[in-house]
Formats: sequence, C-alpha cells, structure tokens
Amino acid sequence: MDQFYRFTLHYGFKAQFCNPGKGHEKGHVENKVGYSRRNFFVPEPAFDDIEVFNHRLFAAAEKDHRRKHYSKETEIAELLLEDKAAMLPLPAKPFEIGRTEKLVANKYGKVRYAGNIYSASPQVAGKEIYIKLGAHRVEILNEQYQSIVTHKRLYGQGQEIMDWLPYLSTLAKRPNALKYTGFYHELPDPWQEYLAGLDYDEKRKSLHLLLRMITESDMDTATICLLETLDSGKADADSILLSYRRLTEPSFNDFLPIISAGINSPAIYTPDLTCYDVFLKAGEHR
Repeated sequence: MDQFYRFTLHYGFKAQFCNPGKGHEKGHVENKVGYSRRNFFVPEPAFDDIEVFNHRLFAAAEKDHRRKHYSKETEIAELLLEDKAAMLPLPAKPFEIGRTEKLVANKYGKVRYAGNIYSASPQVAGKEIYIKLGAHRVEILNEQYQSIVTHKRLYGQGQEIMDWLPYLSTLAKRPNALKYTGFYHELPDPWQEYLAGLDYDEKRKSLHLLLRMITESDMDTATICLLETLDSGKADADSILLSYRRLTEPSFNDFLPIISAGINSPAIYTPDLTCYDVFLKAGEHR
C-alpha cells in the first residue's frame, strides 16, 4: 500500500476506490475490462516471452483505437489525443515499480528466491546482498547497493539463470585460484577438462578469451568453438579464437583457405600454370 501511495504522488493523482464487492459503482470500468478480456484474451493466449507478448498486445490495442467511439462518431485515438492535451505532463523519470529484499549468497555467489536460483558473483559468496525485483527483471546489488548483475526474472520453480561475466572477470585475474573455487565445477565439462591441463600463462590467456566470447555471444557458442578446435587437433587459445571468428563472423571465412574442405582438413589447391605455356610457346617461334 505504501508503494501505491508513492505511485500516486509521483504521477500526481488521487485514488478513489469502490466499496468492497461493489464493482458496479464503476460499471464503465468493469465493462472495459470485459471488452478487453473478450477481444484480446479469447482464446487464452500462449507465449514464451511475456515482454514480446505485451508488445504485441499493445500494438493490438493501438489498432483497436482506430475504431469510432460508440456515441461520438470519432475515432478513439483522436479522442485520446484531446484528453492528453488537457492532462498534466508526465514526470521526466518513470516510477520504479518493484521491491528490494535482503538475502545471503551461497558459497558459489548465488541466491535463491521463490524457488529459483540467480547468479551474482564469487566476490559476494557467503555475504548479505540485495535482490531488487521487478516484473521482468531481477537486479542483484551488493551491500553498498551497487549493481552486480541484472537477470531476466524467472517464473515457476526449479529454474536457474547464470551470468558468467562476474565470475570470469574475477578468475581471469587469478588463474591458479580456479581449481579451488566452487565456480570451476559450474563450467561446462569441456572447459573444465581443457583448463585443467593448461599452464599458468595459457590458462590466463584462455580465461580472457572465454570472457571475450561470452561477452560477445554466450557460453554455448564458446563451448562449440572449444570442441571444434579440439576435434581439429589443436589445443590453444589462438586456435579457439580462430574457430570463434569463423563461427561468428561469416565474412572472416573469405580469408581462410579451408572453406570448401571443412574445418578439420585444409583445402588442396592445384595451381593453374597454363598461362606460362603461352609465353613458352611464344619464345619458341622467335
């Protein structure tokens, strides 16, 4: 209730509620709720991304505003513009809706909320942190209320979302500490096995490369590049980077002599020397 009160102050309006169980006191509003339900939610919609669905829903509502008002013979969109012209301007900043709760990160620097797990950072393992909850986003804050990472909010139960950047950013600075961290066992198996066999310099180089790849793409792409490199018989950061560029930069393939032969075997080119035959024959006639 306190947040709703701040919401009314932010936008400068006074709320007037119906009496409990007396929806007919604002029958016009109830009718519009029924209209929206019948026209936008029948049949019951199914979607994978609520934000994408909301964008489609808003577009459908905008289109619906092109119909004429039932009594004024004017498009609803035009009437809305007239109403907006008479309204006060909106505040420069929107009202931030959500709530913040204090939690304790586990030994992996993760937090559990509403049956789901969100990653934070290895630097906050075992420490108190804050989780800032919105309808679509979850932001993890440290004890100084500084942002650590922002996730898409998970709904349902038993899900986990991982942002690798805070973990790799920390470990890339201390490669030898990798095997002593719980985070090491969070990495995909191919990366665990690969990193375990490297010396300090190559491990540091590979961790920085992995950090770059997941910054530009994601962990799945980075793992595909690692496996392709290992399949070709290579096992160093430069070769992984070559595989990554080949996979993510189509134009890069134009500069590689292995397009038609595939990744694991170089193309064999047979030079065309017929042009020299022309000159040799020309010399014989002199």
